[in-house]
Amino acid sequence: MEKVEKTKRSGQVMVAILITPSYGAGWSSWNSGQGEKLLFDPTVVNLLTQQPPNYMERIRQYCTEEYPNIYLGGLEDLEVVWIPKGESFIIEEYDGFESIRIQSQIEWLTA
Repeated sequence: MEKVEKTKRSGQVMVAILITPSYGAGWSSWNSGQGEKLLFDPTVVNLLTQQPPNYMERIRQYCTEEYPNIYLGGLEDLEVVWIPKGESFIIEEYDGFESIRIQSQIEWLTA
């Protein structure tokens, strides 16, 4: 699966993740079966980060053609979040609000 990467000045490589961090509708979490591809989609990431003219309409058109039966309710709130390459994470969703939980930042308890 193709992902968009950027390298910070420190040399750390970051990967773009697409989420909707607001209540309403989720992006990948509300599109079962297509979620992982939608999380990393390079076309959507590039359109969102570069914001060319009519970029939202271009994302809508691209996604409608690329993903069968996609729900685009979260499109207006869609954002790019950068996390370190190779980092394990999950998307948590509540009422459309998506957030990223990074495995190395979770404090596990022991019974």
